[in-house]
Amino acid sequence: MAAATATWARALGEDDPDKVLPLYADDAVLWGTLSPTVRADRAALRGYFVTAFKVLPGLKVTFGDQLSRVYGGTAVNTGYYTFPMTATPGACRRATASPT
Repeated sequence: MAAATATWARALGEDDPDKVLPLYADDAVLWGTLSPTVRADRAALRGYFVTAFKVLPGLKVTFGDQLSRVYGGTAVNTGYYTFPMTATPGACRRATASPT
């Protein structure tokens, strides 16, 4: 689980939606930190990341407390992360995530 989380963080820092999208299931649903809109198809997820990388280029993620659980063939990692908001120097945004 920790390796998957680290891979996701690294991919975000590359500003390339095509490196992040393979980390999401084909039927993934995303309510991104930077948007009030829920995205439920590949094109919408891609659009979210295209915009996110323009707003926060070179995104660096810092993880807080994480709690991982495995239920049969499903793993759930619940916790929070922060990343700097470049539009407002010194500001950070905290997000809660439960990737499965």
